[in-house]
Amino acid sequence: MHSLALIGDGPPAVKVSLVNPTWTAHGFSVSLSTQSGRVCRLEYKVALTDAAWTPLPQVAGTAGERTLNDPTAAGAQRFYRVRRW
Repeated sequence: MHSLALIGDGPPAVKVSLVNPTWTAHGFSVSLSTQSGRVCRLEYKVALTDAAWTPLPQVAGTAGERTLNDPTAAGAQRFYRVRRW
C-alpha cells in the first residue's frame, strides 16, 4: 500500500505529477516530469514529527521524465517529498 501527501504553506508553484511509486527489495523509486535547467531530489523522514528531512542525491532535469531513487529504503516506514529548484 502506498500513500502520498503534499504539505506546504500554499499551493505549489508548478504542479508535479509523481508517477509509478515503487518499493522493491532494491529500495523506493518514483518518476516525475522534469524541466531542463532545474534540479530535483527525493527526501525522506522516518516520522512526520522528525525535525529534518534526509536528502538523497540531486538529479538534473532533462525536460523529460526522470526517476528518483532511495536505495536505502528497507521495510521501515518512510515519508517522502520531492524538492525542485
